[in-house]
Amino acid sequence: MSAASFGGSFNQVASDDSTQTNIFHSYLRRLALDAQFTFLKYLPGVPPASSEISVLVNRIVSRRRQEMEKGITKKDILQMFIDTNNADPTSFTDKHIQEEMILFM
Repeated sequence: MSAASFGGSFNQVASDDSTQTNIFHSYLRRLALDAQFTFLKYLPGVPPASSEISVLVNRIVSRRRQEMEKGITKKDILQMFIDTNNADPTSFTDKHIQEEMILFM
């Protein structure tokens, strides 16, 4: 799934780096808690469930934009969203990219 949406597996198995996996699992656990205890979002000091996953997606998008500056392009869903954003940034904002990529995760 990550190859289709983000253009690569990020070498998680080869590098034994589980940071992205841990963030995603934490996000899923938090969503489960929010579904069972709906009052959590109203408590002061409790960050929204999407805060960690948003940071992860923004990091992936910024890394892709850096690759694009170097001339590296990939054919995947993220590239289509970035191209759409570059063509019309007012109607398809960075927030739209973030929300769509969270949906695909």
